[in-house]
Amino acid sequence: TDAGRGHIRITYQSSDASVAFAFSSGLTNAFIRDTSRSKQQESREAYTFIDNQVNTYREQLQSAEERLKQFKGSGSITGGDTASRISQLRTAIGTQTLDLQVARARRDELRRQISSEKQFVNRQYRSDGFRERLAQAQSQLDTLRLSYNETYPDIVALKQQILDLQKAISD
Repeated sequence: TDAGRGHIRITYQSSDASVAFAFSSGLTNAFIRDTSRSKQQESREAYTFIDNQVNTYREQLQSAEERLKQFKGSGSITGGDTASRISQLRTAIGTQTLDLQVARARRDELRRQISSEKQFVNRQYRSDGFRERLAQAQSQLDTLRLSYNETYPDIVALKQQILDLQKAISD
């Protein structure tokens, strides 16, 4: 369900707490992996699009510069026509140069976004490790509770470890 502010809530009920935790964790991890993969794919597609645009603008700019060189070398047009044509070509070159700069700026922004995606994936990997350790600690705590009371030193230590792991996951 939608929990507001870009968050979702996953709820699963079972008579066995470890089954409910395992199912909820598995579903959460699958959702995060899928979201991460789709964001990476979108970033790759955007980067490819921008890169293609940059190459197209570069080719158009080179073509315009080549036509200008040929035009200057031909000398078969009258002086008034030459000045007008040169002005048009300079305007075209200016436009192409501006388009190239915009495409490069987009490319650079996408590179920054891809870099932040890598950081997200790295944080997710660490979080998954903490969740696995949390599940193991919870299982161990459940086992100890079968034989000992809540004040047993190992139970107290495991409770503190579980709190520390939960804090690390939320951080």
